[in-house]
Amino acid sequence: MSVDGENERAAARCTRCGEIGIVLVGPDGTFEPIGQPELCSCDGRTLRILERTLDDPDDGS
Repeated sequence: MSVDGENERAAARCTRCGEIGIVLVGPDGTFEPIGQPELCSCDGRTLRILERTLDDPDDGS
């Protein structure tokens, strides 16, 4: 879940095919691939979050 209703970027991996990509995690926990319509052609429920980062453009890191 995101902090204070903010979107988070996260690395996600498909547990079926192993494809890894970056997704945007909404406040409700839903995933949306960044820069592509789908992360892979498998069922979207097969994605597992690997690492999250708060989507803060003023972070500077």
